[in-house]
Amino acid sequence: MNMRLRSYFYVAVQLAAIGFIVCTGPILTSRLWCQVVEVGGLALGAWAVTAMGLRQLRAAPDVAAQARLVVNGPYRWIRHPMYAAVLLITAVLVTDNFTWWRLIVWLVLLLNLLEKLHFEETMLMQQFPEYAAYRQRTKRLIPFVLGIGILFADWSALATPEPSQLSLCNEYRVVTWVSDKADYCQTPGITAPATQRSQNHSRWSPRSSPRPNCRAAKPLP
Repeated sequence: MNMRLRSYFYVAVQLAAIGFIVCTGPILTSRLWCQVVEVGGLALGAWAVTAMGLRQLRAAPDVAAQARLVVNGPYRWIRHPMYAAVLLITAVLVTDNFTWWRLIVWLVLLLNLLEKLHFEETMLMQQFPEYAAYRQRTKRLIPFVLGIGILFADWSALATPEPSQLSLCNEYRVVTWVSDKADYCQTPGITAPATQRSQNHSRWSPRSSPRPNCRAAKPLP
């Protein structure tokens, strides 16, 4: 893969991943800490664009012949603040409206940007002899921050029953258990045999009281 085609590939994957995350959930987060990180990511990206200048701004990682090495603004501490901003913002978007597909796409975005910035730094090393010294005193991305939002995702939400199932369970305040002969259901102030299992244990008898959507919680004394 030649340099130009490789550069376009990185940009295409980046835009596709960002587009998927943006189009599959709200772009404004609902949790306070997510909003703080999102605003911080937007501020970091805007600061980086201001320091870089619109004339030097490029989506492709290849370095223009007339480019200059920017070391002011956030580039004083971070070599790739725009990528850091993209990862921070998309991380909290995924966290705030978590699904496995969105997490997978975010990880694809992360790996793609890591490869892209490695490719970009290789080009920068060739064009700017002073880049080696610049690398020694700066960080590639924001350390210890990227991906932390994913750890705070509401994983339990994936196992939460649908509202219709919750209403069925709440109707009985079910605390059930199954013996060899009968199922028992406990509701406030009531403890009584609820139903008999059919012999093959494959379905409920017509007298069924507890619903199949409600799982056993603990045995009665």
